[in-house]
Amino acid sequence: MDYYKDKIMKRYVTVVVCAAAIFTAIPSFAAVTLHYYNNDTEDRTYKVIIDGLPKMVTFKKSCTGFVIIHGAATKAVIETLQRKIEVSNEESIEIINGMIRKK
Repeated sequence: MDYYKDKIMKRYVTVVVCAAAIFTAIPSFAAVTLHYYNNDTEDRTYKVIIDGLPKMVTFKKSCTGFVIIHGAATKAVIETLQRKIEVSNEESIEIINGMIRKK
């Protein structure tokens, strides 16, 4: 009888530990993905705030692409010289003459 209790208890502990590992790892997979079109003839680098932490993001010149801003949030704030723009995951932006606008 004790053999079965030990086996069940070991299985229970294993399941609980695995579930805890999965739930603590989930926030590390969050990020903000932006689709962009940079109409300018030069690369543009902006300061982006995600989870309260600053990061620098570069948008390549004269192309369409996407950037991934790593963090545990699904929203970020892009700081330009003119203003701050809040963006969400999977949002599209356009850069013309250094100015960002949402599509």
